[in-house]
Amino acid sequence: MKRDYRNFGEEQLVECVINGDKEAFDEIYMRTKEEVYDFIIKIVGNQDAANEIVQKTYIAFYRKLKNLNKTIKINSVTGFICGMGKKEFLVYVRNQGIEMSIDDIESELSKQFIINSTEKLKKEELSLKVQEAVNRLPSKYKEPLILWIYEGFKDEETANILGIPINTVKTRKYKAKEKLREWLSPLLDLF
Repeated sequence: MKRDYRNFGEEQLVECVINGDKEAFDEIYMRTKEEVYDFIIKIVGNQDAANEIVQKTYIAFYRKLKNLNKTIKINSVTGFICGMGKKEFLVYVRNQGIEMSIDDIESELSKQFIINSTEKLKKEELSLKVQEAVNRLPSKYKEPLILWIYEGFKDEETANILGIPINTVKTRKYKAKEKLREWLSPLLDLF
């Protein structure tokens, strides 16, 4: 009978793996694989190489857990695995005949972090500007727009909710989109 690990914390899962529970390892893998892969692909930049490194990283992680002293505490399983991934990446790079140090990797990761943070900030800033623009709309234009975009209502449903004719809903949505386009077009050139 398969155990239900959904309510297990990372520490409990690690302890289970140390005690020989392979299903607990599978659960750790399922919880961490996307973040670990994203981390590795940012370093490597090559999907095939990233897949190979991730696979070797999890094998190394499993072996490490099997030999780990039970008193050692892992604060973040994902962070621990990513740290092992860095080491596996170095092995991969050296096997390819490329010289690269941990400092080089740290430098590359810092660059990637800055680039990703900047892109995220731009998206968040744009999202905030869009929200501000929507809030500036008069209620009669804002309401049908919000019901359509954020709530997913069709024009007929919006008309029933607001108690107005369907053609009025369409007109107000059109005018709201035109106003937003007017207000936001200068910003879109910046992004």
